Amino acid sequence: MLQSKKVKFKPKTISLRLADGTQNNVAALTTVVNLKVEGKVVLTELIVLPEAKGNRTLLGTDFLQSAGIVLDVLSGARHFCENPQIQYPFYNVSSKNENSTSISDSEERSAQT
Repeated sequence: MLQSKKVKFKPKTISLRLADGTQNNVAALTTVVNLKVEGKVVLTELIVLPEAKGNRTLLGTDFLQSAGIVLDVLSGARHFCENPQIQYPFYNVSSKNENSTSISDSEERSAQT
């Protein structure tokens, strides 16, 4: 998806803390994009680990905080902190082919304003 949008990445060395507590410095690629989730746009730094193979996208707590997303693990849903009445299921079988998340280059957004 990012390659088809010609998103530009910058090389960066990042420090990763593993589950066992050890810390490793690894080569990464980073970019800042607008991530649209359920109609809300959030400016987000994405980090790609070129050496990691077969991994799926994982957004961390920094993204959840900046987006204002609250996870309700017990009920299997999430909501935005400013509107807790509207709940979104973690996974909805009927909409698995719909793309409720989209990405745009933050430079593209800046150029349009």
